[in-house]
Amino acid sequence: MRGVCFGYSAEREVLHDVSVCFPAGAITTIVGPSGAGKSSLLRLILRMEEPDAGEVCVDGAPVSSLSISDLRRQMAVVWQEFSLVQGTIWDNLTLGAEDPSRARVDDAVRVCRLKSLIDELPDGYDTHVGEWGATLSGGQRQRIALVRALVRDAPVLLLDEAMANVDMQTETLILRDLVVRQEGKTVIVVTHRVSIAALADHVVMVAAGRVAAAGTHAELMRDSEAYRKLQGGGTEAPGRPHAVPAT
Repeated sequence: MRGVCFGYSAEREVLHDVSVCFPAGAITTIVGPSGAGKSSLLRLILRMEEPDAGEVCVDGAPVSSLSISDLRRQMAVVWQEFSLVQGTIWDNLTLGAEDPSRARVDDAVRVCRLKSLIDELPDGYDTHVGEWGATLSGGQRQRIALVRALVRDAPVLLLDEAMANVDMQTETLILRDLVVRQEGKTVIVVTHRVSIAALADHVVMVAAGRVAAAGTHAELMRDSEAYRKLQGGGTEAPGRPHAVPAT
């Protein structure tokens, strides 16, 4: 993003002169207080919104030069709010994927810590979900949406508070496995849990519609007082793993 300004109305500018890079093939976390503009960054990447000024580029090409279908075909996204479709668990896990293999689905289910749920269901993957997934908890529905995104296996994965209804320990385990599984792909994670930032290659801190700091977790802990305050002043955080068993 180069000099991006954006507002949902003329009276409500959300992002102010934002210039920031999300490195290709890396995991970036976006952190900051509520209302800072974090989700708006993802909406601009997906062309759900257009900037009022400045430019959003992917691989050097302005997203405005790409068709929306071509752009979004390269991306999988999980929002905090989403819906399940009428049908089976399998239908929901594979929605949008082209001829997904059982092995790919099984792998994504393990990463997202859903295997025990699937095993306990009366018909496994063929179990029908209630309307809007009413028979499942919020955390289970969110993890189903995450599996759906992983099964698509797109080059870019965008997560917007995608595990807000999942406990912190489970979220950390899932993200640890994503670090390994998504190696070489571009992952952008919007999260209010700043402790997750240490698992990423790159961290962007947004405050009041501006990029307040950007760099590695270690660099920001060293150089940014605002980031240290957001972290609660702590210096210890889980490091990036090489491999973590999934159960």
